[in-house]
Amino acid sequence: LASTICLDETMVCQKAFNKMKNSAQKSSEAYQKYLGKYVGDFIHKSLPELQLPNPVKTTYFVRPGVPIVLSANEAIKKNLKMQCCTLITA
Repeated sequence: LASTICLDETMVCQKAFNKMKNSAQKSSEAYQKYLGKYVGDFIHKSLPELQLPNPVKTTYFVRPGVPIVLSANEAIKKNLKMQCCTLITA
């Protein structure tokens, strides 16, 4: 009985892992297709003199621009504490 439970748990874990792996691979392929190939072709057609680096198989695409980090001051921290307390008591 214990071996069948362990086998069932293993099968469930394998199915969950494969589902996550497959969806990650699909999203990686979509990134390569749209952000790699299509955008690269568009840039090459628009600016043929521009030398683009060789494409790299990665999903590490970020939005361009300067990231803005908002640091929390005492008023924000106090407000968050008050909201947290009201959520817990509600």
